[in-house]
Amino acid sequence: CAYMADHIPHHARVFVIAGGVEGEDAWWMELLTAAAERVATWELRTRLTEEEAKEWAAIAGAAIAAAPGEGRPKVFVVLFTDGSISSSVDPKTNERGYADWSFDVIKKASILLSHGAEFVCTAEDAFNPTSDGFPLPGPGMFSAMFRKLMYPLGSERHRVCGKGGGAAEGGKYMVGHAIEMLRRQGFDGELHEVLIVGDRFDTDIRAGVAAGLRTCLVESGCHRMELQPYYPADRATYVAASVAELLPQQWLPRSFVFRTALAPARTPPRRCSDSLRSWALSRGNIVYASSAHAPSSSL
Repeated sequence: CAYMADHIPHHARVFVIAGGVEGEDAWWMELLTAAAERVATWELRTRLTEEEAKEWAAIAGAAIAAAPGEGRPKVFVVLFTDGSISSSVDPKTNERGYADWSFDVIKKASILLSHGAEFVCTAEDAFNPTSDGFPLPGPGMFSAMFRKLMYPLGSERHRVCGKGGGAAEGGKYMVGHAIEMLRRQGFDGELHEVLIVGDRFDTDIRAGVAAGLRTCLVESGCHRMELQPYYPADRATYVAASVAELLPQQWLPRSFVFRTALAPARTPPRRCSDSLRSWALSRGNIVYASSAHAPSSSL
């Protein structure tokens, strides 16, 4: 929402493919909170007819061809979801938006993007893990599809505002925002004193490396350490079986078994150990905010 409020200009056409919650926590309410005056000038839709899509495509093409300063309205396709989509109400027609991915919604988005519309998505996780081991489609699948459509001349109009996105997008609006939140809570250290924990090399770890943070891959989600060679630029500082291995042992059930042990320092990434827990927990008191227990000096 913050990226849209900062970068989508007045009088833009915005086609939103949305998923998630409704009501006060919906994306629409967040946008109104972030930039109500600007959002009020947009034509924001969650469903388009083919005729409307072609009309918007012409507007997008005219904006691309216009001379700087002409002020022609721009067109955006915004993927506001973590994978699945829901039938968000169209603000103009009050119709229900697209309830699921279909050839029709992909066709409408493609009409716009192939004629100069800009694409904005929240993340590029290719899939989302599930408890039964069968993955669910993630936003990265659809982002990659539209990136293929926009290549080569429209590549610069494809933007990822979440983890793994460029410095001006994901680096600022997700990681940068997280660092600002830490600062407001009292953290005054250096960036290399911050640990980012995630389950993907190409999003979570990439975001941490780009920001200059320490990184920890947890193998309880999507990626495992064995995949590190496929992401040579996205180096994990540490790897752990799960987030539980970062917590004090006294917080865990007695039946909990640590799966990882410290690997030789010359073999990155390093496996989680007591030294990693000690380092992580000593960097701040956020983990203890709701607990009467102080960090143990024995960790």
